[in-house]
Amino acid sequence: MPYPIKSEEMIQQKKTLIDMTVSTGESWIGQLSNKVLREIFG
Repeated sequence: MPYPIKSEEMIQQKKTLIDMTVSTGESWIGQLSNKVLREIFG
């Protein structure tokens, strides 16, 4: 994106991504912070 996104918009985008990719029982990953996600997948 050509501009910084707001925190609320980022949260909504993460929720949308979770709804598209995470099956039932795995929604915990959406509750992880960006820092933790980078540590896991970075």
